[in-house]
Amino acid sequence: MAVAVVTGAGSGIGAATARALAARGDDVVCADIVKEAAEETARDVSNALAVHVDVSDAASCDAMIAAAIDRFARSMASRRARASRSTARATSSTRRTSSASST
Repeated sequence: MAVAVVTGAGSGIGAATARALAARGDDVVCADIVKEAAEETARDVSNALAVHVDVSDAASCDAMIAAAIDRFARSMASRRARASRSTARATSSTRRTSSASST
């Protein structure tokens, strides 16, 4: 699971990509120059954010990323914490297995 930013998400390949990423469990930022089109795609998927973006304008791209961080920062931090705990458990389990086999 990740946070995916899909530009051109209002139609065609972009919309299909946003749907596919959401289907695998990702949070999705549906970005398009036509905000209404991005909103339509976002309504079709779970855990999505629709934003207007003009990729030829740096300030517009910055605003898109800021909106993504604002919306999904907590879920990103939560995922990192779960992944860290999972890695720690796996490492601990590996150590116990290694210790048992060496005795």
